Amino acid sequence: AHNGFIDRSRQRLKIVAPQLSPRELEVCVRIMLGITSEGIGIDLGISRNTVLTYRKRAYARLNISSQNQLFRLLA
Repeated sequence: AHNGFIDRSRQRLKIVAPQLSPRELEVCVRIMLGITSEGIGIDLGISRNTVLTYRKRAYARLNISSQNQLFRLLA
């Protein structure tokens, strides 16, 4: 079930947010799954601080400031 959700979220993000880098997109997909920054870091093999940087950049590119806004953007 997760893989289907990941694929659908990835495709939706590519449509509504083409300005995201590939890594920002992957971080956002995992945020949508409810994975913590620590968990995203483990999943992607990067540090928690790097995850936070990607999250901050993605939110800035999307002109949003919260996870709730990310969910609404993709609704």
